[in-house]
Order: sequence, then structure tokens, then C-alpha cells
Amino acid sequence: MTSLMQQLPDTRPAGGAALDQILIASGSATLLTALLLLLGYGHRTGRTKLLARLAERSEHSWFLRGLPGWAALPMQLAFGSLVLALLGMYWDISLHITQGRDEGPLANIAHYPILFGLFGLFAAGMLAMVLPLGERPGRAAVRITRDWYAPTSGILLAGAGFYALLGFPLDDVWHRIFGQDVTLWGPTHLMLIGGAGLSLIALALLEREGRFVRTGRAETMLACYVRRGMIGGGMLAGLSVFQAEFDFGVPQFRLVHQPLLIAVAAGCALVVARMWVGRGGALFAVGFYVLIRGGVSVLVGPVIGELFAAVPLYVVEALCVEVAAVALLRRPLALGTVSGLLIGTIGFASEYVWTQFAFVMPWTPDMLLEGVLMAIVGGVSGGLLGASLVCALRGELPSLPVRRAVFGGALLAIALGVTNGLIGTAPAGVRATMALDQRTGQADVRLDPPAIAQDPTWLAVTSWQGGR
Repeated sequence: MTSLMQQLPDTRPAGGAALDQILIASGSATLLTALLLLLGYGHRTGRTKLLARLAERSEHSWFLRGLPGWAALPMQLAFGSLVLALLGMYWDISLHITQGRDEGPLANIAHYPILFGLFGLFAAGMLAMVLPLGERPGRAAVRITRDWYAPTSGILLAGAGFYALLGFPLDDVWHRIFGQDVTLWGPTHLMLIGGAGLSLIALALLEREGRFVRTGRAETMLACYVRRGMIGGGMLAGLSVFQAEFDFGVPQFRLVHQPLLIAVAAGCALVVARMWVGRGGALFAVGFYVLIRGGVSVLVGPVIGELFAAVPLYVVEALCVEVAAVALLRRPLALGTVSGLLIGTIGFASEYVWTQFAFVMPWTPDMLLEGVLMAIVGGVSGGLLGASLVCALRGELPSLPVRRAVFGGALLAIALGVTNGLIGTAPAGVRATMALDQRTGQADVRLDPPAIAQDPTWLAVTSWQGGR
């Protein structure tokens, strides 16, 4: 393979983007930020009523009723921005798999929805900070000036959006230093995904702070249920982006990594949904997730004409959480633990069956034992983190030693599971020779010794970056 690849011509640079594209992108971001700051300054000084009118109008959206305008408008903008960024991310990943690297941030059409989506998250956080006038938005509000208090959620949301946006210029720096990488798990890629995912926690806090200070605003239980269910479903979609290499069938790491990631996402998001939304909340979150995440796959695949990304179902996992909540709803940490165990066993079995039909690389019997152990670790850790988050939103956190042990232990367990999934070994003394028919694209691959191809855990020949 190495000798064959060395014969292929490749005149494209291995480093970052052209400087003119970097300057254009940076200049545009600076201009948009300046406009945002001018709007905020005008609102705070009373020179413009535009933001106030938009905020007042957003209060009348049926699923945002009961929230003040300073929470409703940013939440509305953040929801739309997240969907736009999610579409761009899966579109961009698909293009990189089929076409290879691009020539810069402006040369890839999929970068535009990502950039606008992430900037929208940053803008939503800034709006939440500048919109409150003459009031203290929540008990945890942060004092900016003598009479200006910003909600903690707005600061977190703006920080998450800025952190994700920062991944774009740093990605170019990374490529200039180390060249191009072919994994979703590059450091700057994780900044983009992690920042967007963190924004869902900010939205949950924004909803909590907004409801805390509402003064006589009419709210229906259905509006609150749907709003929180959407946040739970969005959290599930955000955590599932880390699995994208497996969704497209081009994983760079061992297959047992996938059940760990699925279990972490399910444990965290579905426990949050059930505890915070109410009865049926986990199922509602999965329904919203399938609508958004499945819609993105259909749009990127059949509609735009790029690769289709398989979608983990999470339905059985949601049922497991709902069943566990019948007996353990008043014991959050116990609910998170039991839900994680059910997700790591029954949920693992359901996703095992689903991968046989929906995924390019289905799970195999060789990974059953290690896969179940990884899923249990991920499910329990995610469940404990999700339960802790809802306890924090309710102001019902356990004692400091307990929550430190739970939070630190869960993160450590996930880190160890991820490390285990990243460590891979290849059989020693194995060679592969390949003859490629340039006319038909047919490849003849021969392994030496031949027995290595008999009953493997998995064996794949991946054709990519050829344009088809």
C-alpha cells in the first residue's frame, strides 16, 4: 500500500489554508462581532429598541411561553444555530471522506453552516448577557457594571460558542504544524464538537434561570415539557457527534469504542430528560433526536448526494431509563447508576442487533465481553453525570464530598474507557499487497499469511477520497 500511494501524484499542500482565505474569514468574523457589540451597546443605552422588540416577540412563541424575553430570544436563536451547525458538521465530514482535504475555510461549502451556526451560539450567549434591563436575571447572576447583571447561562453559552469558533483558526495552525489528519478526534475538531455540545448545558441553565425570574407570564405545562424535551434531545444529538466515524463506517480506532460512546450519550442525556422533563421525557428526547439527527442524515445523503451517516436508535435505552425511574425517581444517583447498568446490557444488545442492519461495520461476537464492559462503564458514568446535572438545576446537589466523588469518578471512568478504545494492536508479521485496475477501480488485495483473513474480528478495505 505504501509503495502504491507513493506513486500517486499529489501536488496539494499538506499544511493549512491560503492566507487570503484566513484574512477574509477573520475579517468577516470581526465585522459580525462588531455589529453584535454595537447592537448590544445600543440596547443597553436605549438608543435602539430592536433587540427589545425581538425579545418581546419571542416570548409569544408557544414553546417558549413563561420565559422572559432575555431567555426566550437567545434560546430561539441557539436552537436554530445548533441544527445549522449539526448539518454543516455531518456534511463536512462526508465531504472529507469522499473528496479529501479542502484548500481552506472558504473552499468547502459545508464550512459555512458550521461557521454561521457556531457564531449564532456565541451571539445567543451575548444576547442573553445584554438583554436584561433593570432586573437581576437569577440568583446566580454575575455583576458586570453597577446596574448590569448578566445571567450565568448567558456567559456559559457565549463561552461555549467562542470556544467552538476558536477551533477554526486553531485547526489551521494545527495543520500547518503537523499536516493533515484523517480523524474526527483531532484536538481542534474536538473543540468544535465539544463547544457545541457544552452549549446544551448552557441552554438548560438558561431555561432554569428564565423560569426562576418569570413574573406572571402565562406558561403551559405542555410548553415546558416540549422545551425541556428539545433540550434533552439536543443533548443526545450533541453527544452522539463523537461517534461520527462509526456512523460513516470509517473508524480509526477499535470497534469497542462505539458502544462506550453510545452508552455515555444515552446515560447522560436520557437520565437528564427523564428527571427534568417528566414521565416519558426520555422517549420524547429520543423522538426529537431521531427527527433532527435522522433529518440531517437524509439531507446530507439522498438530498445533497453525499454519504449517508447511520443513526444509533436509543429507543430501548430510553425505555430502560423510563422503567428504572418508576422506582428510583426520588433517588437521582441510584437512578443514574441503574439506568447505566440497563443501558450497558439491554441497550447494548439492542444496538448490537441494530448495527447488523444499519451500519457499514456491524458489531461482531468477538467484542461481546469487552463491548458490554465498556458500555456499562459508559452508561453508569453518563447516568451519574446526567443525574448530577439535574440535581444542580434543581438546587438539590448532594454533599460536597459525594458530588466531588461522583463527578470525578465518572469523568475518570470515561477517560479510562476512551483510552482503552484508542489503544489498538495489529497482528505481527502480516503483509498486504494490492493491485489496482486503474480502468475499473477494482482492487485485488492479498494477505500474507492468508490465515489472518479467516474469522477476523473485523477486516475492511476502505475506498475513500476519490470523489465517489
